[in-house]
Amino acid sequence: YYELFRKIMRVVMDSYRPDALVIQCGADSISKDRLGHLNLSIKGHAQCIEFMLKFGLPTVILGGGG
Repeated sequence: YYELFRKIMRVVMDSYRPDALVIQCGADSISKDRLGHLNLSIKGHAQCIEFMLKFGLPTVILGGGG
């Protein structure tokens, strides 16, 4: 999932060129979550956030989810 996430988000960032990021970091993407079914490990989740932070934009990270 991480490589797919990187490829997609690189295209999104190049296309939209945002001034800031708002990242929703609920637990729905973590493995064994009954609602999300995305099956990310906590490490995988962190890698996705680290990747987005490398863009160097002002960022707000929110918790939440179902």
